[in-house]
Amino acid sequence: MAQSNSLENPFEVPSIESISALSLEMPPSCVQFSPKDPAYFLVGSYQLKPIEGDQIESAAQKRNGSLVLFRFRDLHPCFCADVSTQYAVLDLKFSPCNGNNFVVATSTGAIELYSLDLVNGTTFRKLQAFQICKPSILVLSVAWGPSNDTKSSIAMSLSDGKVGVLSYEPCRHNVALVQAHSLEAWIAQWSKPAETDSIANLYSGGDDSAICAHRAQMGSEQLDFGNREPEGEEYRPLGQNKRIHTAGVTAIQPVPIQQGPMQVLITGSYDEYVRVVAVGLSGNSWTTLAEERLHGGVWKLQVLAESRAHEDGTVAFDVLASCMHAGTRVLRIGRSSKQEWSIKVLAKFVEHDSMNYATVARKSLPNEGAHGSMIVVSTSFYDRKLCVWNIHYPLPTD
Repeated sequence: MAQSNSLENPFEVPSIESISALSLEMPPSCVQFSPKDPAYFLVGSYQLKPIEGDQIESAAQKRNGSLVLFRFRDLHPCFCADVSTQYAVLDLKFSPCNGNNFVVATSTGAIELYSLDLVNGTTFRKLQAFQICKPSILVLSVAWGPSNDTKSSIAMSLSDGKVGVLSYEPCRHNVALVQAHSLEAWIAQWSKPAETDSIANLYSGGDDSAICAHRAQMGSEQLDFGNREPEGEEYRPLGQNKRIHTAGVTAIQPVPIQQGPMQVLITGSYDEYVRVVAVGLSGNSWTTLAEERLHGGVWKLQVLAESRAHEDGTVAFDVLASCMHAGTRVLRIGRSSKQEWSIKVLAKFVEHDSMNYATVARKSLPNEGAHGSMIVVSTSFYDRKLCVWNIHYPLPTD
């Protein structure tokens, strides 16, 4: 049975104060630390272009954006470099194999690969662009999947409800798209590599309140989702659930933990709840193990440390949640020796005055003091605000 510890008063938990803050030129949509040098972080932006006079523009022409690189100096972000884009940046992720490279989700139906040079003048270089669909369709999220030095795969979710995977290597690439959702597909996320027993290897969430499990079959010559109706006209996910979430599913974080034979996911939704969800290995059964209302739509989730089960079956790990108009929350998710799950809000950050869509955290560096703490960069969209703050451990749990 799902356990909830929802607070009657959302302001009872401790509030964290910022170390520094600044205003950005464009509304921020995503932020990531560089894996090559975590003193640097990259911000993507999204801006609607004004329509002049009686001009009629297509959806693809109404948005632009930027990629902006910052570097910390005494935990104050300093501008390093930027590049303007003729599209809005919806998401960006650094490659797990080559930390210089990153992928960008665009508002013009494409994903683009960039290289970031932090040695020779902090410059951006576009490596390749892949037109996935019509320019009027937005690529809403991207996620790196199974990759090595010569071959990579990237999952994506689209504004027309499709979910896809790009598999590419030098001189060739393959794209597979399926109609997974009836409304916007907000998120696509791979399962963790440790979950080798699971048939499902990709999950998606949509504005139709559905969470889906997929199997992307990546052979040497082809890429296919399989699982279609006899005449190949309609795609059926391995599994789908529309009952757990009462609004759009916006965030999915698989964790390498099983609940009996079931896989464990952390999910976020417009319905303001974060949940621990167990899904059968073939995607055919779904159970809510715990849920907590965060008083704002849960747009993004980041697991702050590797989560593993102890010998007695207990689990404890922290999660950072971007909660749109409610700011950011630090959560402790745990499982007792009796296999009962719980979610507790440990702290909040509420200095943003508009939608908190993008937040990212990493461990503090030796020269940043406070050994064992986490450095957080959070942003808000309409007021274009960027804040830097610390999570100091241990956090009170009572």
